[in-house]
Amino acid sequence: MIASGRAIDAQEAERIGLIHRIVEVADPIDAGVAYLTCLGEPFPASLGYAIEAIRHSQSMPMEDGLQQEAECFSVATQTGDAAEGVSAFLGKRKPQFTGR
Repeated sequence: MIASGRAIDAQEAERIGLIHRIVEVADPIDAGVAYLTCLGEPFPASLGYAIEAIRHSQSMPMEDGLQQEAECFSVATQTGDAAEGVSAFLGKRKPQFTGR
């Protein structure tokens, strides 16, 4: 999809494993947050930054939203959880995230 630029619908995205499920709700942001909360706490700080980027970018032009996402990504890569994730991956162990 990246190479061809071909768009796909939700059903195909689910079929190929790009998304976990299709949810038809009035507020997709609330559905996403509800899903994240079921993952348990603490979850990686990066999820908090992802939620922040999604919520703020909804009311911005696309270029500004992409800038917001880039800024959140930059901050998320500097968290203790990011370092823990890399360390756990290299150590072949489950990460112990603190949400920081």
